[in-house]
Amino acid sequence: MHKMNPVIRYISLSVLLILPQSSLRSQADSLDWKGLMRGQVMVEKISDAEDRPGIRASFIMEASREELWGMLTDYGNFRRIYGGIDSVHVFSENMEGAEVEIFQDVKIRQIRFTLQRSYLKPGYSLSWERTDGDMKYIFGNWQILDTPRSDTKLVIYTSYFKYGGMVPTRLSRNWAMKEVAFMAENSRIWILENRQIYHR
Repeated sequence: MHKMNPVIRYISLSVLLILPQSSLRSQADSLDWKGLMRGQVMVEKISDAEDRPGIRASFIMEASREELWGMLTDYGNFRRIYGGIDSVHVFSENMEGAEVEIFQDVKIRQIRFTLQRSYLKPGYSLSWERTDGDMKYIFGNWQILDTPRSDTKLVIYTSYFKYGGMVPTRLSRNWAMKEVAFMAENSRIWILENRQIYHR
């Protein structure tokens, strides 16, 4: 049996100690920390308490909270970060959140839906939920979690969704699992390209 690298073990145990919620501790405890520290994106199928299907992605980002929050709320660049998005329209935005209309290509057709994105704790977490449009439902959240290294964060993306109509749930979830890995890499590219904004 291979032993975990002491540095990776230290980081993983330290993250467990500083996580504020038992559910997040449980998620972090089940992660492949060796793979995460090598830059891998951990994507898994999940279901909520009502058995609604979703996905969860976990990955490490070498970035500050300010940089990550800037990326998560950069609606002008959503098309570069999230796969399949054709256009984004921001109806309103304030300190508490934003109402955003999204047009997305889901392989067999284009769909439109509106999200209410709530800034639960800027720099730490935000959530979203469908308020209108073609999706039967879509809701989820981003979590930005500390690690012992101040310049490194554990980022967890969770989304539950159902397109309805002609898009089977199994197909849509498999497609989303592939796209979310690209989303993580696109997020890292965004950070590198915009880092100078936060370090002037």
